[in-house]
Amino acid sequence: MGRDRLTRQAAWMLTGVLLLMAALAFRSGALALLGAGLMAAAGSVTLWERHALSRIGYRRTLGEKRAFFGEELPFSVEIENAKPLPLAWLEADDSVPVGLEVTGGSAGVGAEPGRASLRQLVALGWYERVTLRYRLRCVQRGAFEIGPVQLRSGDPFGFASREKTLPIYDRVLVYPRMVPVEQLGLPSRHPFGDARDPRRLFQDMTRMAGIRPYAAGDSPRQIHWKASARLQQLQTRVYEPTTSHTLMLYVNLATFEGYWWASLNQALLELAITAAASIARWGLAQGYQVGVATNGSPSGGGDELGVPPAGDAQQLVRALEALARISIFARTPLERLLARDRSRLPWGTTVVVISAVFPEAVMAALGTLGSMGHVPTLIHIGNGVAPRVPPGLPYHRVPEQDWRGVETLTPALAQ
Repeated sequence: MGRDRLTRQAAWMLTGVLLLMAALAFRSGALALLGAGLMAAAGSVTLWERHALSRIGYRRTLGEKRAFFGEELPFSVEIENAKPLPLAWLEADDSVPVGLEVTGGSAGVGAEPGRASLRQLVALGWYERVTLRYRLRCVQRGAFEIGPVQLRSGDPFGFASREKTLPIYDRVLVYPRMVPVEQLGLPSRHPFGDARDPRRLFQDMTRMAGIRPYAAGDSPRQIHWKASARLQQLQTRVYEPTTSHTLMLYVNLATFEGYWWASLNQALLELAITAAASIARWGLAQGYQVGVATNGSPSGGGDELGVPPAGDAQQLVRALEALARISIFARTPLERLLARDRSRLPWGTTVVVISAVFPEAVMAALGTLGSMGHVPTLIHIGNGVAPRVPPGLPYHRVPEQDWRGVETLTPALAQ
């Protein structure tokens, strides 16, 4: 096609030369004007083809780089022609993920799956700058990347054009949905059953309050040997009580047994993530040390996602960021993750497993956690077959439903 264009331009130029020669021979002003016009057109086509996309500026501005599901973000594009050559037309196609819907512009199907193309067609004079304004509606949680930009322009006659890709990228993180935790059927005082009270008092081993005479049943590790030698009687350390407690959430990315499968039912996964985000917010509001772990990797690859337990003001943001970045693929069995963490968790941790499936291996891992002094709890997402739950193990169910539009989750959780 390039050779055809060159041949066409050469033909115009040759025709223009012949017309000028004929104009001189016949002393015709009309032929001279036509010949000069053809030569000028051929030269202008070459000029625009070579320089149309030079010194073109494209700047994308986002009002925010983080948002919650359902929010809209202001989004503007500034296109500049920083040269003395005007452009009759410039087409800019900006690649936008489908999780971010563009309002105020024309977005068609993109070249890659899961992406749309924001097409912008403008005319620019010399040294002219235009600003286009849109809004991005966050219709899906996730870590999204906008870009690159495909530019296309050419001569005013449409005979020749040139394309160029600008590696301009912006990233947007959309947090998952959250609903009031009461709507999950979890009472505020004993959120995960009565098998063990998660708000009971513990002893803080870092703060000793004093000593007392040894009593039967005291742990040998709490004996104060120096005081015992001085008083000639066994003495036990007494520690200050604390009400801090750990709430560890595990989100299973697999919606079918067999962790190597893709999470084919993404609606169940998104419902599970909504539940996890809601419980994390509730736990932090109640003063718990909350952590989050998943058996998957972030979108785009990388290490496993996880947030160690903490209770500071930024912990909810860290938890929501981890949940937002979850991909739809499980990279390791959930039971392996539970086995890895069981020795790391503080004694008495409430371990909440949020999953659409509970294989026997997972149930066995939860049993081991219970025998080590932790408090396992099951939150079953969807309408699948219930697992064999041992007596005393708290078990709740979140019925399958449209996670996008639900305002309150049906409190159909049974223990």
